[in-house]
Amino acid sequence: MAFRGAGGRVIAPGADGLPPKIRKAVEQVRRDLSAAPFAAPTADRLRELGLDDRALGAAERSGRLWRVGPGIVLLPDAADTAVELLGELDQPFTTSAARERLGTPRRGAPPLLDRLDKAGRTRRLPDDRREIVR
Repeated sequence: MAFRGAGGRVIAPGADGLPPKIRKAVEQVRRDLSAAPFAAPTADRLRELGLDDRALGAAERSGRLWRVGPGIVLLPDAADTAVELLGELDQPFTTSAARERLGTPRRGAPPLLDRLDKAGRTRRLPDDRREIVR
């Protein structure tokens, strides 16, 4: 049995290192996001599930969720999916066009696009439009 380290803890194979209560809540968020990948759960929904900042940090470290911004979480592969979908838009594109294409709420698009910019996947232009970096 090969153990691995995560966040200064030793994790058994197949385990994500999350306490059962947090694991169950994270799996619910993942189910919700599988139906609508960019419809980040609201702060109320996260609170209802018992996912505070500390729990969300643990979920991100375990690779189960990706924190895009404060209180905004998506699935870990959301960046790749977003770039693929945004690449289908006429380039350059507006934040509004991105929000519509991704089906993300107004509060979710700017932090997601900022993260894609920082990762070098998109580039913000002087007129506030963006383009995919190829």
